[in-house]
Amino acid sequence: MSNNCSSSILSFKDEEEVKQVFGQLRFGKMKYCMFVRIGESSFQICKKAEASGDNEAESWQQFITSLPEDECRYGLFNFKYTSESDNVERSKLIMVNWVPGGAKIKAKMLAATYVKGMKGKLDGFGGGIFITVQGGTVDELDRKSVEKSILNRCSVK
Repeated sequence: MSNNCSSSILSFKDEEEVKQVFGQLRFGKMKYCMFVRIGESSFQICKKAEASGDNEAESWQQFITSLPEDECRYGLFNFKYTSESDNVERSKLIMVNWVPGGAKIKAKMLAATYVKGMKGKLDGFGGGIFITVQGGTVDELDRKSVEKSILNRCSVK
């Protein structure tokens, strides 16, 4: 397998469900979803959560603590933050590439290979993924660190 996995060879078990969930994420009706690899280049949604009035920090904590310690995952999260310059709440759709230390070596290598292709495939459903963050421990996906990564890429900080 080459190191550059294009979105054209990736597939989703239920592409219509993925398109629907992706649209709900983009418009704030869903908080997050997670994907698991089920074949050589096939993925399916394994967990999702609808948006609610829950505390944003609690939603993020629920998302990252549900990531397994021994399996790679790909997640999308509608991340809310407050801009520093105008104190306005905004949201960005982020992709999380979860590669824990307990995962098998082959799974880790494939995770790095597939993340770009998966982002391209999802962007084909309407775009909107702002940034991809990678982590292997819950500490690496600390909310403040992710927010800092987002702010570093924003034109309105």
